[in-house]
Amino acid sequence: MSVHPDLYYYNSNNECAYYLEDDFKLEFGKAKEIHGLSIIHLNCRSLVKHFDDLKDFLININSNTKFDVIALSKTWLMPNKHDLSDFVLDRYTLHPLSRNSKIGGYVAIYVNDDFNQKVNVIMLKLSKIV
Repeated sequence: MSVHPDLYYYNSNNECAYYLEDDFKLEFGKAKEIHGLSIIHLNCRSLVKHFDDLKDFLININSNTKFDVIALSKTWLMPNKHDLSDFVLDRYTLHPLSRNSKIGGYVAIYVNDDFNQKVNVIMLKLSKIV
């Protein structure tokens, strides 16, 4: 049995849009503040090779707002081989995840430091309630 998401798990109520860089700027470039959680996902096909491209892309599409989470697939970033300090984004903390059993792939997320602070405050408030 094939487990194809479009065939077996498609939810017509789920609105997911894909944008080209210029279209994204037109749609969201004027936003001063994003309410809720803002996430962007990119398949970077080697963070080592495309880190400068990633920084330029984020600056170009996101001049007025900051994403809470930047999710990256296919980073090909190996913490035991690459120096993670070479992949710092200002005001973000990098959380890479590597495979132990296979070569290739790898994912990473950058979490905005302001968002991280919001999560810490919420958790502190919750801990006082519990």
